Amino acid sequence: MDVGSPSCASPDSFLRDARLFNSDLGRHYVKCNFSNRLAGRFYQNGSLERHTFRMIRLAEMQERKRQLEEELRMEERRVELLKERLGETEKMRDNAHDLIGRIVRGLALFPASVRRRQAMESFRAMRRKFHARSAIAKFLQRRYRGRTSRVYAASRRELLRRKRRDESVTAIQANVRMMIQRRRYLSKKEMRLINQSAAVILIQATVRGTNKRQMYQAEMKRQSEAAGILSECGGVTRQGLRQRSYETI
Repeated sequence: MDVGSPSCASPDSFLRDARLFNSDLGRHYVKCNFSNRLAGRFYQNGSLERHTFRMIRLAEMQERKRQLEEELRMEERRVELLKERLGETEKMRDNAHDLIGRIVRGLALFPASVRRRQAMESFRAMRRKFHARSAIAKFLQRRYRGRTSRVYAASRRELLRRKRRDESVTAIQANVRMMIQRRRYLSKKEMRLINQSAAVILIQATVRGTNKRQMYQAEMKRQSEAAGILSECGGVTRQGLRQRSYETI
């Protein structure tokens, strides 16, 4: 027979079990504390035994319920684990399908990717050539512009040098001509002064000669008159008078 049955269980064990399960009987035993006589009467009519048996069955059923709930929770946990594993499996399957799809798409797109890569490499090569040609063209343009600028600057310097040389030559020529003209002017002025001096001298000589001549003529006239008077008076001869007049002149 079962250990928990009423035939093999003592009242003390029943009370202890009821007290452990916190049953109404345990609370009643604690509160009332019946005497042995009352307890014997309860044991004789069997009411306490039936109640204790019901409480034990209730405790067994609760324990069974707890075990079933624990098993149910374990089953639910297993179901959750299975769901998780199933989800992981489905996820792995989906990943495998995705990988297969990517592989298939990769195999389908591989020629296109190769052509695209070749096109990109060709484009990069063309771009490098374009950049190289642009750099060469820019270098040549810089050299050409630099040479043109240098030639233009040299021509400008040559023009400025020629202009300055022409201006210098013109200034020198003007100064030389001015000096020559000044010399000519001075020489002409000197000649004019000389001529003027000569003319003055000539005029003076002419005037003096004229005056002397007039004086001589007057003197000769006077002497002739005097000679006439002297000849008349028996004076000096005409030759002495002439010599005297020459000495006077």
